[in-house]
Amino acid sequence: FRNSDMSLQKKAIEMFDRHILPTSIQFERFIPEMLLLAEYLGQTYVNFQSSHVSRSIAALPRESLEDIIVPHAIEYINQNYQSKISVKQIANFCHCCESYINHTFGRRTGVNISTYINKVRIEHAKHHLLTAPDSITAIALNVGYSDSNYFSRVFTGLVGITPSEFRRRYTT
Repeated sequence: FRNSDMSLQKKAIEMFDRHILPTSIQFERFIPEMLLLAEYLGQTYVNFQSSHVSRSIAALPRESLEDIIVPHAIEYINQNYQSKISVKQIANFCHCCESYINHTFGRRTGVNISTYINKVRIEHAKHHLLTAPDSITAIALNVGYSDSNYFSRVFTGLVGITPSEFRRRYTT
C-alpha cells in the first residue's frame, strides 16, 4: 500500500470499529479482497462505459426504424455470440442491408459491429475466467473465438491484461 492508501485504510477501519457492531470476523482479512473487487468493478465500468449509447443519441427522434433495428441487432449478437457472426447474418435478422446496419449500428452505439461483438464475447469470457476452471483455449472456443491466440490479443486489447493475468488477479 502507498502511504495515502494506508491512512485511508486506517480511517476505514476506525469508522468500521466505531459504527459497526463487533463481529468475530477480522476486518483486516477482507481488505485485499475488497481492493481486488474494487479494481475489477472499476475496470468493468470502464469497458462497459464505452460500449453504451452516448448522450447525444438521446436527442435523436424516437420511434424511427433505427429504434427497432439496433436493438434487434444487439439481441441477435447477445443470443449468438458463441457462434461465428457476420454482418450479413445480422442484416438478414434485422431485414435490412449490410451497409445500413453497419452505419446505423455505429451511429447509434458509438462502436462498430465487430467491436461490439468482441466486447460482448470478452465480458462473457471474463465471467468464465472467474467462475469456471476451464482452460483459456476452452473459454475462447466457448465465447465464439476459434483461435485462442486471437482471443488473447482481443482480450488484452479491451481489458488491458491477458486472460491468464485477469484470472490470477481476480480469483482468490
